[in-house]
Amino acid sequence: MKTRDKSYDSYGLGEDDIERAYSECRRPENFYLLFSAAQTANPDISVALAFSLAYNVSYDKLESWCYIPYSKGDFYAYRRKTLAIFLRGNIQLRLI
Repeated sequence: MKTRDKSYDSYGLGEDDIERAYSECRRPENFYLLFSAAQTANPDISVALAFSLAYNVSYDKLESWCYIPYSKGDFYAYRRKTLAIFLRGNIQLRLI
């Protein structure tokens, strides 16, 4: 299944998991882990993904600040993937 077609359900995340993950993403001490999860999901847009999740900024708002080389649907698909990786701890640390 393509990343774009995956829902939170596809990653095995229920509503409680999603709410817990969003609240954990917004804690400053978790930003490095969140960024690492975004790097694992898609290194090309990892900064935008981490910023979007940490500060609850939409694709449209980010796109008005800087160019994002992915469509809105793809961006949100990678955002879901980032959240799943962050929550499950499947992070591959990378040097940037």
